[in-house]
Order: sequence, then C-alpha cells, then structure tokens
Amino acid sequence: MIKKIRKVLIIFLDLLFARKCLICQEFGNDYLCYKCFKSLTFKAQSCPNCGIKNKNGEFCQNCKKYFSYQGIMVAGDFNDKKLSKLIKSFKYNLIKEIGQFLGQFLFNFFENNIWINPIFEHETDDGFNKKNSLIMAIPLSTKRQKWRGFNQSEVLAEIISKKSKIPIFNKLNRKRNTKSQSKLKKIERKTNLENCFEIRDKNNSLKIIQNKKIIIIDDVATSGSTIEELSKEIKKYQPLEIWGLVLAHG
Repeated sequence: MIKKIRKVLIIFLDLLFARKCLICQEFGNDYLCYKCFKSLTFKAQSCPNCGIKNKNGEFCQNCKKYFSYQGIMVAGDFNDKKLSKLIKSFKYNLIKEIGQFLGQFLFNFFENNIWINPIFEHETDDGFNKKNSLIMAIPLSTKRQKWRGFNQSEVLAEIISKKSKIPIFNKLNRKRNTKSQSKLKKIERKTNLENCFEIRDKNNSLKIIQNKKIIIIDDVATSGSTIEELSKEIKKYQPLEIWGLVLAHG
C-alpha cells in the first residue's frame, strides 16, 4: 500500500513540476544534468580511521588491528555540497532515480582505481575480478525497506555488479531494525549494530564466500561501524579479504 501511494505521489509531482537538475536548477528530463555530473570529483584516499593519506583507502599499520576488514574505498567527500545534496535526495527524499547517477559515479571511481592501484589489477588474482570477488550491499531491516521502498545500497551494488561483471551475494539479513547511525555518537554506533547481521543459507554460503574478495557497498561511511559489524559476520565464512566501497565519507 505504501509503495503504491509513493508511486502515485511521484507521478503527480512529475506532472505538476517539470524535473530540473538538483545542482544547477536547470530544467530538463533528469535530476542531474551532464555538466553537473561531470563536475563531481573523486576524493583522495586515506586510512578510514585516522585519516593518514594512502593510495587505496586501506587501514594504516596502527589502525588495522582494530578492524575486521582491509579498508574503505571512498569515491567522494560528503563535505562536497553537490555530492551531499544528491546523496540526501537519494536516501532521505526517496528519489530512487538519483541512484543511477550515483551508481555511475561510484563505478567510475572504482574503474579508475582498477588501472592506477596495484590491488585492483584485474589481469591477475591479486586484484578484484569476476572470478575471485563478490559484491555485497548493506542490508536494511524489513521495516526500513518497506518504508523507503528500496535499499539504496542495493541500488548502487546492482549498478557496480552489472558494469564490473562481479556477482552479487544476496543472502545477507539485518535481524532487527536499528537506529540511524548518523544520529548516534561513535561509541553508540558500535552497540547499535552489535550482532545485527546474519548470513542465510549458511552451508552454501561458505562455499560461495570462502577465499573470495568481498566488496561491501554502502552510500556513506562515517565511523565504519556498519561495515565492521557486517565484516565480523562475513569473516566466519573465510573470505580472502573484505573491503568497503562507498560514495562518501562523512
């Protein structure tokens, strides 16, 4: 019922108000014009915990002992007002179509790094490729997904999977509805998500995940707590590596 009401509302608004670019406000057929899309810039990579600059977004030597995964590849900066506005419109204003632009932006970043970073060399088993890797999206609770009408991380993951040919693993489950991480303090973020995730079809999942490089897709990473909690569950299935791939850090 909620989905039907949302669809009717979107159609009504499209008829009442011509679509315009959310950045430059020029009227057109989409929420983001080509010129503004091309103006979005990639972020320099750094340790997700302490911020020390590096090439690949991996945790530095001092920080990596505190985390269950290798690092977070961050496409853009949440302090960039243009990117921030797009993400907020996608996530909180429930404009699913914006996900196509954000997914392309995220893939462009990922594709760019394939060629410039040694860990992404796709001709060898040292990097990500469709044979040795899996894409996973941060799952929403059933309640949250029904309210939003879609999972923003899944929208992004599907685009990355389609363009990179890396398969999606869709046996993840969020066992309970949790508070929004953005509204919590750092220590509260950890307890809020504790034992929140699980993997269904456990026997078959071991065969699929074992010795694979996992790429966890999300829209925004703040403290990295969400990726950390999911990584703890994934590690039970003996992956080779676990990485985050997100639109922005903020």
